[in-house]
Amino acid sequence: MGPIAGAVIEFIKILVKFLIKGTSTGGVGELANFLIGCSFILPAGFIYKYKKTRVGAIVGMLTGTVAMAAIGVVLNTFVLVPLYSSFMPLTEIIKMGQAIFPAIDGTFTFCLYCVGPFNIIKGLIISVVVFIIYKPLSRLINSLDALLTKKKKSNGSVNPKLIFWLTNNKFRRIITYGVERHLSQSRNLCVKCFADGELPQERKVYPAVQISHPAVTLGHIIQRAEQSVRFFSS
Repeated sequence: MGPIAGAVIEFIKILVKFLIKGTSTGGVGELANFLIGCSFILPAGFIYKYKKTRVGAIVGMLTGTVAMAAIGVVLNTFVLVPLYSSFMPLTEIIKMGQAIFPAIDGTFTFCLYCVGPFNIIKGLIISVVVFIIYKPLSRLINSLDALLTKKKKSNGSVNPKLIFWLTNNKFRRIITYGVERHLSQSRNLCVKCFADGELPQERKVYPAVQISHPAVTLGHIIQRAEQSVRFFSS
């Protein structure tokens, strides 16, 4: 579907989560999720779009992982962490990072030592999962797409045979006669066929096909009418 479709799906995912659960970060967490998610999706998607091979998929996902880690550090340093500090003091954020990495002494080192490695691990996990499920999922999607396309075409097309019979004067007249006989509850149905144009003095009758009334259906009438037209056209 392409990288743009992936970004749209990322947006819809975050929007659905936002509408269902709301936000506890004033939208900062959702913004971070979207921007960093797109930083993985777009590079990986563009590379695979132009190189649809196993190697292209691996290169695309590795590039996406590196891009997500690098862009994540930059975005968190200059945009996301300063915005998030409105809900939690920046000093508290840095202290949480120092508990894991004592070398952290500011916003940049916090993002470099905490956010960067986290996004690399996240990107690698996503890459492995996608690599495993992509082909089976792709075959399933393609099968469903082909089935829906075939169904759409079959619904939108008209059988040429049906067009022929519906535009055949003899056939229409026989159907009319058969339905009238059926509605009048005749116990026997003889399918009759008349010559083209004005009705002749002598009727031509298809060789007797006796059908008991309870079994007579429109399907029987159509079938016999088709046979009758062929009989008198031969």
